[in-house]
Amino acid sequence: MTDTTITKFKKGDTVYCEHKKHHYKARILNVQIEKNKTLYHIHYLSYNKKWDEWIPEERACPLDDEQIKTHKQKEQEDPSSIKTKKRRRRNEEELENAEDSSDNSESELSAPANELVLNIPELLLNILRKDYIHVT
Repeated sequence: MTDTTITKFKKGDTVYCEHKKHHYKARILNVQIEKNKTLYHIHYLSYNKKWDEWIPEERACPLDDEQIKTHKQKEQEDPSSIKTKKRRRRNEEELENAEDSSDNSESELSAPANELVLNIPELLLNILRKDYIHVT
């Protein structure tokens, strides 16, 4: 990049970056222009550097009060994030209920000394089985 090139953001700026319909704070590590397109190497704040990436200028927006309000509203209105939070909370509640109602009178199975025996609640076992089916 030459000094005469004008870009929307410069190295060291903090911006909001869009990633999978969500916006995250990021710091610009480097700026590069390729084929008349501006690319920013960004680091998502509070995330591991393995998530650092090069993004086009369209995915970055300034970090000002109006933009912060707009992005917070979008995230609150985004039904997918609400469903995910509700789903996570429901799963946590189901696990707590399963732990509370688990039958402690189950007979202990004898196992060899080098084997670990885990008592997994039935609800959690069903969730793990469903996840296994989707993964494999």
